[in-house]
Amino acid sequence: MKLTARLLLTLPFVLVTFLYLRLQLSDNGCWGLIELVYTIALWIFLALTFVISIVATLRKRQSQTLKVEPYSLTVTLVTLLTLFIGGLWGDNLKGSKWIEARSQNYNGQPSAQALTLRTNGTFTVQLREDDFTCYYSGDYRKVGDTVTFDNETISKTYFKLTTQYLLKENILYPLTNNVGDGKQFSKFDITWTK
Repeated sequence: MKLTARLLLTLPFVLVTFLYLRLQLSDNGCWGLIELVYTIALWIFLALTFVISIVATLRKRQSQTLKVEPYSLTVTLVTLLTLFIGGLWGDNLKGSKWIEARSQNYNGQPSAQALTLRTNGTFTVQLREDDFTCYYSGDYRKVGDTVTFDNETISKTYFKLTTQYLLKENILYPLTNNVGDGKQFSKFDITWTK
């Protein structure tokens, strides 16, 4: 097999790995039953493209013997290493966690929220419903004991969160609570802190 053919046969593995990591490490979007089907399909494509890239790396056309071609082997190994690192440490690449918090009665409610604050000034909020979960990420500022989230991200949470919270003891209290307008903002119990 020519070098260009071998490299072209390793390209699908690189592309599927990139797509898989992009979807799995995203902090924005929703997760439901259809995303489970997509994930299973991606795992199948990863396995198939990995086998194709290994065959392209090892097989020599003329003699039908196994001989490693260094360029396609390097591309395959770097892609495999990227997939491994992204799978194991992908969440840590976004920044080290400062606080993890969950809405009160998180396990007992069909609708609940989880919040992760990172030391680099970013956060991720998880909105869990009965049949799907949505994730949104953005930036926050901490001034004294007040945490202020960016308005654009919080507006996507359907008024379950507000832009300002008071950090007191092990609870994040919403500083705005407009019950008259039908808005009831979540209060968070801090489950882990650095």
